[in-house]
Amino acid sequence: MTLSASDRIDRILPGRQICPLDFINLPIHYDPRPEPGTEYTQRLTDAAKMSYVAANEMGFGIQDRLAFRASGMSNGALAYGLVEDYASDPAQGFKKIHLNNIISLAMRRFGKAVKTTQNLKNTVAGSELLNRVILPNREADYRAGNLMESTYPDQAWVYPIGYENAVRMQKSSNALSQGASYQDWTFEYWWGARVVDMNTFVYDGEKRFDSRNLGIEDNMANLIQLGYLDKVREHVGPGKNFDVLDRHGNHVPLTDRAWGRAKHVFERTEQGYASDLAISVLLGEFMIDDWLRGKSAPAEFDAPDMKKVHPVLAKRSPEELARMDRLKEVMLPYIAEKCLDFQPFYQEDPNLKKYIEEVVIPAKGQFKDLKLADVQKALFSEDILGDMNSSDIRKEKNAAAKAFDTAANDNGFLSKPAKRRDTDGHYFKTPSRLFNDDDYGQLSLWEQAALPYMMGAMESFRLPENAPRSLFYVAEPKGGPLAEAYMGKHKLDWLKEAYSAEDQVDSKHSFAQDVIAKNKQKHPKNLAKLAKSDALGKRGIANIVSSQNFINIAEAAEKYRNFVAAAGPQKISPRARLALMKEWMHRNPQAIALRKGWETHHDETQLALEALKIATGLVDRPYDGGNFKMEIFVFDEKSGSLEKQSLYDLVTTLGNAVEAKLDKDVPPPAREHYLALARMLRILDAYKDPGGMNVRVYKDRTDADTEKDELIQWRNADPALMAFMHEDMDKKNELNELRTRLREKLLAGAVQYFDQSDLEGLDQKYEAAWKKAHGDDASAQRRKYDGRKTTQKWEGPT
Repeated sequence: MTLSASDRIDRILPGRQICPLDFINLPIHYDPRPEPGTEYTQRLTDAAKMSYVAANEMGFGIQDRLAFRASGMSNGALAYGLVEDYASDPAQGFKKIHLNNIISLAMRRFGKAVKTTQNLKNTVAGSELLNRVILPNREADYRAGNLMESTYPDQAWVYPIGYENAVRMQKSSNALSQGASYQDWTFEYWWGARVVDMNTFVYDGEKRFDSRNLGIEDNMANLIQLGYLDKVREHVGPGKNFDVLDRHGNHVPLTDRAWGRAKHVFERTEQGYASDLAISVLLGEFMIDDWLRGKSAPAEFDAPDMKKVHPVLAKRSPEELARMDRLKEVMLPYIAEKCLDFQPFYQEDPNLKKYIEEVVIPAKGQFKDLKLADVQKALFSEDILGDMNSSDIRKEKNAAAKAFDTAANDNGFLSKPAKRRDTDGHYFKTPSRLFNDDDYGQLSLWEQAALPYMMGAMESFRLPENAPRSLFYVAEPKGGPLAEAYMGKHKLDWLKEAYSAEDQVDSKHSFAQDVIAKNKQKHPKNLAKLAKSDALGKRGIANIVSSQNFINIAEAAEKYRNFVAAAGPQKISPRARLALMKEWMHRNPQAIALRKGWETHHDETQLALEALKIATGLVDRPYDGGNFKMEIFVFDEKSGSLEKQSLYDLVTTLGNAVEAKLDKDVPPPAREHYLALARMLRILDAYKDPGGMNVRVYKDRTDADTEKDELIQWRNADPALMAFMHEDMDKKNELNELRTRLREKLLAGAVQYFDQSDLEGLDQKYEAAWKKAHGDDASAQRRKYDGRKTTQKWEGPT
């Protein structure tokens, strides 16, 4: 059985090495190190685990095509350039201060006055780091992401900039962090674990090896290809299928990986930098070479199982082996002579300790036979795959680069679907034009801190170029045909009554057993049917996110409760989960599949309404061309078919269910059903009576003038939504009759269950009926509401 995301991340991050050279769990390269048992460490560990789960739950349908392009954000070549700038003119006041800070940090770690790019956020001015390193790296990441999509259109891309919103939430929300700031180890808990989820790992970018912490991700790629992480990769496949490629699609051999890192170690060591992590990873690649050749075995762990090893490591050519030998001949003496001072904690890793003491230190005497110029010539005389820095580019790589440029130039950029959500983390801040419930505003402080952070992780990848759209499959375990049958068996009119219709502990036919358990059992089969749907394939939909994914996220939030510092509940409330689903819907999917029987569950009715709001442009989506892009289907679990829904289908389905409730002597308090129907009828009115009901009246806050515009631009909506009004007179007449009948029943029997805020957006007869039910002075005891008018002009994001 495949592990859940939360169980998987617990196994990836148990706090001890899970395989040889596991530098994620062994903290010798982190500064500062995580302090076991402290509240600070627990909070950031839970934060990394929580974001991992949130990202994983969004990946169904693309889990076998995730690709990782590593790059530096606050590090890399620009960071070295910044430090070199300080070192070039240390007499200048602020440069001297920053350089002293950098050297003092390295002195504490290595005991020597050397330079380092580690922890620049704590040693240089924030504005310097932001403007000279982070922002240029961010733009480079975006550009590279666009090019990767052109070159690898089947891949769903994961790259550092994608996780930035989650980190921004963590920094900006004291309720979330209470001052706990992301450190090297926190990022690696996230990125190292995310590499485990990948199927492709791409070496790309100028001065790639200069990004300090990429060494850990590179090292994880090596360990995956050795098969050491197969037990936590059951959801994506074994390491022997995990490819490490250059930007042109060539497999990068182990020797080339080591060669590029050796260049970095030499170049930066000669410039006076401490490169402890790069040295450890390079020595690890030398060890892996020995293990694969049978020259030695790992300490404290089993040797690689050659049946599990990727072919690029298992079947190496004599030429590659000879090149690795030449690299060792040059680098082992160099490291022994020049770099061992930068390995102060190597004895904590059993394999580094063994290799340094048995292989590296004895090579020190060989250095006297080498000259620096000879080392430099040996390292830089040949180019390697995945390294874009050498001036001596081979002819075949020139041809590959030309092909890459052609792919980028030939790609129709204007026809590319927008998949990014570049809102700088401004989640839950885009109100609907109509029926804005503000579920988020009614949550506890703990939930308000948690949800934006989750969203940042949920949107941390790009969908594939050839499958750029998502579907939301709405299937609550407490709803659907099974719940409908259960209610019929017990002669109940309201789902919430069914939860306790039988003894939940002793009865063999409790709601939990007959409905929830069976729905969960059917869920994977239903997802498989959806994934094979021709209707989704034609629309470029491969990614399917379901209600169960949001339940899993909510359960993980309870498990990793400490990721939010603020006091509050111990779990995510149903309202919070609904708010998260609505926000994700506003920002991401282009289609929704309601389960047959969706009118049974209160959340499913609300999400059906939310889909209709998106389809009619009542929600401004945070990407170009996103408005109105929503198709609504009903999924038949038995046949696996998808049937597209019109407004007639939605209103009649929900209307018949609501009418059955309102015809009872005492209508059940099914507020969500009644309200969703009233709002659907209001949207219908905007089509039937455009002069009166499709007008938005507001005051422009700049000049206080009263202005009007269209509430719904029907010309931009999917024609299938309203085609029946012109092509099927029977449906049109039936809907008109149903609308008139239901409206009167809602006013007479349902409004009593509404909150006053529910009246917003509905016509004033609802307000009159509500006052009649609650008393004329009821509104005076609550927030004053002035009908359909709003008090300011609101502009959506561009």
